[in-house]
Amino acid sequence: MSKSYEERLACANGVYAEGLRRVATTPVPKGQKFKPGTFVQIASDLGPCMSHFEKDRPAMVEHTYKHAYGGDGVKEYSLLVRYDDGTWSSVAWYEENQLTKITNKAKLKQYRKEIGSKK
Repeated sequence: MSKSYEERLACANGVYAEGLRRVATTPVPKGQKFKPGTFVQIASDLGPCMSHFEKDRPAMVEHTYKHAYGGDGVKEYSLLVRYDDGTWSSVAWYEENQLTKITNKAKLKQYRKEIGSKK
């Protein structure tokens, strides 16, 4: 007998919550370039397989797949992506080589204020 939509959703929400708990309570995995809270710029060309993803936008690192769920995904990132209206939304999974750390202090200050980050 298959599970209902509600049962599958509850299971997925539990997995997600456990992943966030793991990120908050464990060190960043070895080999992870960008720590949670790091602001990055998404590349303007993500290639044909990711052409439907948001590109050429600032974002903040949430975690890597490995940090949240284990496995080998130390270079696959979940991001909070910034939209033109100043809102931010979670999008996954970007490859590490598609991201560049933002160092412009004025932009960093603006982005931290928009999302309420203290980092």
